[in-house]
This record gives sequence, C-alpha cells and structure tokens, in this order.
Amino acid sequence: MAETIGAGYLARLPSQIDNRRLRLELTDAGRKLVANAHRYQRTVFEYVTREWTEAEQQEFARLLIKFVASVADTHTRFIESDGLSRE
Repeated sequence: MAETIGAGYLARLPSQIDNRRLRLELTDAGRKLVANAHRYQRTVFEYVTREWTEAEQQEFARLLIKFVASVADTHTRFIESDGLSRE
C-alpha cells in the first residue's frame, strides 16, 4: 500500500468519523489508472472473444461473474474462519 500511496494513486485522509483512524481514497491519478485498466480489460475481452457469438460472450460473462463472487465468498470465509471451512 505504501508504494501505491508513494506513486500517487492513493491518498491517506483523516476519517470523518474517528480522528484516530485514516481512510484511503483514490487520487485523480488513481482514478485514471483504474479507468485505463478497465479500458484495457474490455479491449482484451473484445479481442479474445471476437469470434464468439453474442450468446457465448454473455454466458462467459455470467459465469465469470459467478466465479468471481464465489472466490470473494471463499476469501471472506477463509478470513473469518482462519482457514477454509469444510462445508
């Protein structure tokens, strides 16, 4: 995180709720970096799937979103239980 702050992509700001805490906020440079990353991802996706039908692209996007949500859920469970649960 220090590198990201040092590079000017994030700023440490005082919490508006608790003066003992800090909050992180994207700077203009950080927002530009994120926008460029999203544009790059979209360009790559469009190139890789250029020969796919619209239905195939939508199905892939649906499954990718489902996959990412499952990864996020697994990560949350891992953090909360200090190890993967055996559900």
